[in-house]
Amino acid sequence: MTRSLKIWFSVAAVLAILSGCAKERPLQERTRILLGTVVTVKAYVDSGEDAYPLIDAALDEMSRIDSICGYLESSEVSRINRNSGHPVSVSEEAVTIIAKSVKYSELSGGALDVTVLPVTRLWNRFEGAEMQVPPRSSVDSALALVDYRGLVLTDSTAMLSAVGGSIDLGALAKGYAVDRGVAVMESLGASGGLIDAGGDIMTFGRKPDGKGWRIGLKDPRTPDSILTVFELEGKAIATSGDYERYFTKDNIRYHHILDPETGFPARRCCSVTVIADLACDADAIATAVFVLGPEKGMDLIETLPGVEALIVVCEDHTGKKILRSSGLGRYSTPG
Repeated sequence: MTRSLKIWFSVAAVLAILSGCAKERPLQERTRILLGTVVTVKAYVDSGEDAYPLIDAALDEMSRIDSICGYLESSEVSRINRNSGHPVSVSEEAVTIIAKSVKYSELSGGALDVTVLPVTRLWNRFEGAEMQVPPRSSVDSALALVDYRGLVLTDSTAMLSAVGGSIDLGALAKGYAVDRGVAVMESLGASGGLIDAGGDIMTFGRKPDGKGWRIGLKDPRTPDSILTVFELEGKAIATSGDYERYFTKDNIRYHHILDPETGFPARRCCSVTVIADLACDADAIATAVFVLGPEKGMDLIETLPGVEALIVVCEDHTGKKILRSSGLGRYSTPG
């Protein structure tokens, strides 16, 4: 065999191997309704093994978290809410999730308040066709029940001191479930993938082509347009915005991110995107910063190690103002 022919066979063999590897690492995905939102799970295994059993295990784990934190009557959170004024025995994991919510309530000075549900209910959770502005008197009465400092936790119990009070883990539960789903897939041998639960996204590993995961951020006033793109690997990203769940009355936009101080939608931002190590942290911080506003919110971001943010302020008749944290550039990508 001539030298040129040997080289040709060698190159052909390498190409065949590379082609085989590419075919052996398909990115597989499933979508399910969980935690009140659309959840998409994507994963692959380097060996080319079927990733669907790993994806199903992740979805099952997220469903288990929903049984702790969700709005179902059987959830642990619902039991706490039904028995306000009395200690309720709960699982260790429920205590962990609630304690993390209290931590961010404290860190934000109440801008995120885990006990805000009495007010949220007045707004019908911004769901269905019955969305309307509640009377100011009703909001004031509900606000009397909102104070995270009245939530008492032990290693195995939780109690709302205010009779009639109730907790809402919506600012953290989705992110926590995403983190748990990723942890399950990694433990079972997944090489890379991501989970997207209504915009709370956690990535792990790299894409099958060896690149990072590209996440596009919607323009809050032109949702069909992409404002910017981030490239992530082993990081979480979450966005709180006023453009997904809202209604308009008398030319005023009423959205679902409520200010626990006023009981009405927070007005200082129109979009806050946070990148962090865990989805539960990104989720909670994004909500807190949205309520705090751009200046106080960015001040908070700059004190948190490993956390970056992009804040969009929509100014009437003058377009948008965009604020970026000092280290956000490391995740930016052309496109």
